[in-house]
Amino acid sequence: MRKPLTFIAIVLAFAALAANVAAQSPPRPSAPPTIVVINAHPTTSIDGATLFQAYCSSCHGPAGKGDGPAARALTEPVPDLTKYSLTHDGDCLRSVLAELQTGHRRPTEAKVSEKDLDMPNWAPIFTSMSRDRTMGYLRLSNVARHVATIQAK
Repeated sequence: MRKPLTFIAIVLAFAALAANVAAQSPPRPSAPPTIVVINAHPTTSIDGATLFQAYCSSCHGPAGKGDGPAARALTEPVPDLTKYSLTHDGDCLRSVLAELQTGHRRPTEAKVSEKDLDMPNWAPIFTSMSRDRTMGYLRLSNVARHVATIQAK
């Protein structure tokens, strides 16, 4: 009778030791989310809010707060566009338009190519959507105007 109890005690001791070791092991880092690049689809819309939802909300979120579904896959936080005017001396429209036309990269890194941008340069994307290049610039302007309308008071 003594041998089965000793065996059970040894098994329980090993189980407790294994549980203790597992509890002290650092958690394995989860793999970063995969970013899937999808080309912009041509659109006939020139409405700023519609364009924002189609092309900007995946990162910036539907309300522009920086909480879009793709934001968690990015290494840098996505800016809250509702506070853009506060961080750019109140000159929201001109600043947003400049960002849309040039893209944005981390300030500490030199730009090597267009693929190094945290935010794409939307000018070539929007101007390639129709034969009339001025429609692309109208789209850029309308997106910037939309961002200006969602500024926090």
